[in-house]
Order: sequence, then C-alpha cells, then structure tokens
Amino acid sequence: LAAWVSWTCDDAFISFRYAQNLVQGHGLVYNAGERVEGYTNLLWTLFVAAGLALGAGAEPWADIFGLIAYGGVLVLLFSFHLDLRRTLPIRRFTLPVACLVAAAHPDLRLFATSGLETSAFTFGVLAGYTLLARGLIGGTLRPLACGAVFGLCTLLRPDGIVFAAVATLAIGIASERRARDVALFAGAVGTFWAGATVFRVAYYGAYVPNTYYAKSAYLPWQIGRAHV
Repeated sequence: LAAWVSWTCDDAFISFRYAQNLVQGHGLVYNAGERVEGYTNLLWTLFVAAGLALGAGAEPWADIFGLIAYGGVLVLLFSFHLDLRRTLPIRRFTLPVACLVAAAHPDLRLFATSGLETSAFTFGVLAGYTLLARGLIGGTLRPLACGAVFGLCTLLRPDGIVFAAVATLAIGIASERRARDVALFAGAVGTFWAGATVFRVAYYGAYVPNTYYAKSAYLPWQIGRAHV
C-alpha cells in the first residue's frame, strides 16, 4: 500500500537540487557560487547524490530506499516482539502490537516514500533503541556501536541529538557500567555531530542550517531590521 501511494514532497526537491549540484561539480549548494545550507538532512542529501552519481533518478532512488527503510521499521518491531517473548516469562499467545500499529498508521505509511529522509530517520532511531534495549536487558550493551547509530541519526536530521540524549539518560540509569558506557556512547555520538559541525562552519560559515534562521518566528525580522 505504501508503494501504491508513492509520491514526492516538494521539500524533497531542495535536497535533490543540492545533490545534483554536488554531482555536477558545483559543490553542496542550491545555487552555484552561493554557499547556503538550505537543507537539514546532510546524510540523506549525500545519499541522493550517490544515487545520481550511479545514474539513478533522484525520485525513484529516494522512494525505493524509503520503502526499504519503512519495511525495516516493521521488521525491527516484529523482531523485538520475538525478543521480548524469549526474554520475558510469557506463556500465552501474543500479538506484535507495535508492528501492527506501525503498519496500519496512515502517516508512517504515507511518508514511507515522499522523497524525504523520514523513513530512514525512523529506521535509524528505532535501530538505535533496539540495540540499546537489547544491550541493557541482556547485559551486552555495545556503547560505541549504539552511539554510532545515533550519531548517524544526527546527520539525517538535527533532532536526532534529542533521541541520543534520551538514550544517554537510559544508559546512565540502567547500565551496570554507567560511567564507562555513557562516556563511550556520548563520544561516538559526539564524533559524528562534531564532524558535521566542523564541516558546516568551514563550508557554510554557520553553526546551524539556514532554515533555523528562516523558520524561527522572530529571527528573520530581527536580522532584517539589523541589516536595514
């Protein structure tokens, strides 16, 4: 059904244009010669650029991998249900409720395509939390690997850092080696986040994407008044 209602959101074409200019040698820009970070999904934009470099069209490339990520979300939810059945003393028949609700959710299904990073980000965050939960429950937490997954999420969308912060709190509460694991996890996340920030400052001359200023209610008027 998600494939049947496949569509492309107008916002996705912002990333597509950045990706196209990158492949054509103009750099990661919307207009050649103007370095403005008008996207908020660095990793997804680079992924679309990889598809263009391989000769694929941006729309089908983004839609196909969006569908794959959506399928991955359902698989993760179902596999975690099976993990809980093996871990908890459950003797009765149970339903994978989270998986079924996700499959029936109209917005999750709708944004399985759209050309945006929504499905990939959802899969990444869910994969991170699945690794985290399995590690904390089984005492086999791998903070570096888990942190790397959440670090990649921060490159898919800026709000990935919020999910990473919640994961850090969970490790600090539930891990048997909380100080070590928190340090390793935060270090892995921070490596990705700091790397993206260094690139942003060096290439665009700003600590946050331009959309932060454009979509903040007060800042555009304040900045415009200052320039006048």
